Amino acid sequence: MNVEIMSLLILYGLIAAAALAIVALSAVIGRRQAPAERSLSYECGLDQASPKRRRFPIKFFLTAVLFILFDVEIVLLFPWAAAFRRALGEGSGLVLVIELFVFLALAGFALAYAWGRGALEWEE
Repeated sequence: MNVEIMSLLILYGLIAAAALAIVALSAVIGRRQAPAERSLSYECGLDQASPKRRRFPIKFFLTAVLFILFDVEIVLLFPWAAAFRRALGEGSGLVLVIELFVFLALAGFALAYAWGRGALEWEE
């Protein structure tokens, strides 16, 4: 075995020994039970206002999903612009323009559908 491989094996062995020593030391020195305060909920330094949990409105989730959907759409336009610049130099830019219109039409249809279903309205 050459020296480089042997030195790497020694280094990995030392790393594994240090990790095992840290875990063993925390098991010996650490607390056995968590304090009671750790099981309480904490928000902004204040006690919890009500003991029961309320349901989280689905509007927040739906808004996040729509944001990610349309954010990814905008992000995909940047590589398209770079490919379009290269395709213009080669003389085949019309195909990319048609692809762009199909892509934007599908995204526009998705936005119109979400808007029509009331996904963008917050009033009850």
